[in-house]
Amino acid sequence: MDKEFFAQRISRGVPLAALALPEIENPFCTDAYVTAMQKLGNDCWIVGMRAGGVVQELAVAMRRRGRISSTLEIPSLPEAAQDYTFWTGIYSLCRQLRVTDLIAGTFFSPQFRLPSLRGEVSRRERGEYVVSLQNESWDSSLSSNHKRNIKKASAAGLKIEHALAQPDLLSQHVRLMEQSLDRRAARGESVTKSSKIEEESRAYIESGAGELYQAVRDGIVMSSILLLRSKRSAYYQSAGTSPEGMSVGASHFLIHNVCKKLKDGGVWVFNLGGAPEGSSLARFKSGFGAAEVSLEACSCYLGPAWLRKIRTAAALCS
Repeated sequence: MDKEFFAQRISRGVPLAALALPEIENPFCTDAYVTAMQKLGNDCWIVGMRAGGVVQELAVAMRRRGRISSTLEIPSLPEAAQDYTFWTGIYSLCRQLRVTDLIAGTFFSPQFRLPSLRGEVSRRERGEYVVSLQNESWDSSLSSNHKRNIKKASAAGLKIEHALAQPDLLSQHVRLMEQSLDRRAARGESVTKSSKIEEESRAYIESGAGELYQAVRDGIVMSSILLLRSKRSAYYQSAGTSPEGMSVGASHFLIHNVCKKLKDGGVWVFNLGGAPEGSSLARFKSGFGAAEVSLEACSCYLGPAWLRKIRTAAALCS
């Protein structure tokens, strides 16, 4: 049976189930995630493939409009994205919405190769680190360094708290996250800082798409992680650790205990997210015995030539 592409706009307050869509285990395709994206000003769509009227693969896409440009971002592409039929549908939607910039993301995506896309501006290989919590011996592959740090943090009296969406706790998460990014930048690693870190984190928490876990000692937050959740899966969205927390292994202790809490709560997969190849972050994530998933991400320009020339000139003058 031939597959066909479909796209449908998601109205505010309308659950995905009301659109006759199946529930899938992807934190980037839940009602709460859509609500968070809408809070941030995105126009949300469901895109995917169906056969015989039955939806088989789907993803959330977000459109953001500027004064003279429009972006369509698909954070977590489905496996169907390796098929040109999917992209023919995406290009048609982009024409309908007058999209100038297309961002093809692979957060929590299955492993596949992206075909050559129209108007490619950049393409990068990336890897994500996935812990299978269904495996009863999931923690048997912890690195010796991770085991030492977990013991050190436990001996230092750290405790795990499932933080609520209180302003001070969220602001501490953002502060620790920025400290960690600064340390990586100081080591010469490539890092990207968003000017909307706190706004985005708050949208995730308030919509129910995200959960905060923190490692605390004597009331002081030493390490913090924000997860995106679906019923049976979790995604490491952002994290940060203080210098004091680094010295006692707080981040290792936090992630290990979050894995245990997620497993006890019926979660099957904990995706620790991506990291630049060879970076300290990649070594940290792989040390939890996570399997590496090889992926690609791509950005494309689909707008008119005159707009591209204007943007190029503006970039040269800035």
